[in-house]
Amino acid sequence: LTPMAFAGILAQALRPSETSRFSLRPLSIINVEGFEGRNVSFQCKHKIASNSNKYFCKDPCKDEGEKLVTVEPGRRAESGRIALMDSGDGSFTVTFSHLQLSDSQKYWCAVDRPGLDTYTEVQLAKECPASCRPQS
Repeated sequence: LTPMAFAGILAQALRPSETSRFSLRPLSIINVEGFEGRNVSFQCKHKIASNSNKYFCKDPCKDEGEKLVTVEPGRRAESGRIALMDSGDGSFTVTFSHLQLSDSQKYWCAVDRPGLDTYTEVQLAKECPASCRPQS
């Protein structure tokens, strides 16, 4: 087993997972609330990441199929209702357009790094406008 192959196996084993005993701990947790039908944006910040690709994925973010959007340094990318804008300084902005109830779940902001990627957990919740709240 070559060192590069071992690093790849280790990286796969250490992806975020609620069932893995080797799961990564997020660098931080971002809690986001938005109104259904509106846009919501938030910023993901990572250190020493200005020259790295960033991506946004659904939990548990274990394979390529769960990556929703990938952006190159200093660029903008979008897929469906999700857009990423890389600021070029290690941070990037995620924007959901026309927020839907089904968008309320756990996501991960991540940086593509040699060996192990770094992650920030995102908890997205749809906020109920005053008109849908029970009146007391």
